[in-house]
Amino acid sequence: SSVTGVQTCARPIYTAGNGMMNLYEVGEGERTLLILPAIGDSSPLMKYKALAESLSSGFHVVIAEPLGYGYSLSTKDKRTSENIVKELREALENAKILLLSISTI
Repeated sequence: SSVTGVQTCARPIYTAGNGMMNLYEVGEGERTLLILPAIGDSSPLMKYKALAESLSSGFHVVIAEPLGYGYSLSTKDKRTSENIVKELREALENAKILLLSISTI
């Protein structure tokens, strides 16, 4: 799949499973930080935008809004961990965002 060209609120969204996922990017550092929402965060972009921008001087920061959250479109697929991870990986691949490792704090 490739970038869809669809935009919501001047932000591109990417094909992910049977939906379209919003990925907000800021900064151009060599290392990429991926910010994922907690369960129940209705708008990860609004909640974490200030944090992302404060980190953007040293990092490329991506805020992912899983399907059904924020500016991402919803899906009829079950919201299992497996589906959410698969959709996230597909959206990141379509956006040409490469993550070398994943860690949690």
